[in-house]
Amino acid sequence: MTRVTGSIKQAGTFASGTSTQEVTKWRKSAARLNQLDELHKRVKELENEKSR
Repeated sequence: MTRVTGSIKQAGTFASGTSTQEVTKWRKSAARLNQLDELHKRVKELENEKSR
């Protein structure tokens, strides 16, 4: 299944994918994946505070 939700304005190759799983588990995984960058930032900040 492929889904593009908007125009791709930059040339290049794009990829994404997950293993097959029940839709309820997939939805949770997709939501968590979208939060990963912010979580990583928060963890790094906490690690920096702890090392001081």
